[in-house]
Amino acid sequence: MKNISEKKPSILDVSIVYESDTERGATMLFGLEKETGCLYIFEFDEYVGELGDWMPGRFLKMNTKGKWQSNHSFSTTGAIEFDTFEEIARYWNENMVLHPGPKEGTQEWIDSIMNSMLPPGQSLKHTGLYTMADLQIANTLLTTEG
Repeated sequence: MKNISEKKPSILDVSIVYESDTERGATMLFGLEKETGCLYIFEFDEYVGELGDWMPGRFLKMNTKGKWQSNHSFSTTGAIEFDTFEEIARYWNENMVLHPGPKEGTQEWIDSIMNSMLPPGQSLKHTGLYTMADLQIANTLLTTEG
């Protein structure tokens, strides 16, 4: 096997061995680079070029136990091992993929902005602030009871 190069491969340089439709709608492709034996996790980046492109992220290697191993958090948790592509996809979706946030202008977006300005451990409710949705519910209750 060839040494791992400094440059990551493009989607055209690997054999796609697994496609994962994640729960949150993003698709990951697992591409095996035959020369190095690296399994790259590709995610679609809509902001690359005019039409977007598949971008390689971290990679895993098969270890001596026959498991796929990722060393991305070696210093904090040690090597992480996986038996199946499904296990890798689940872990990546839960821990590594940056999922889109709430749509700008929605109540969820406003709440997240407001919460981000509060001290750690505090929430809108802890500080006595309420969301617009809470105010609308209270207003509805007040007008229907009177």
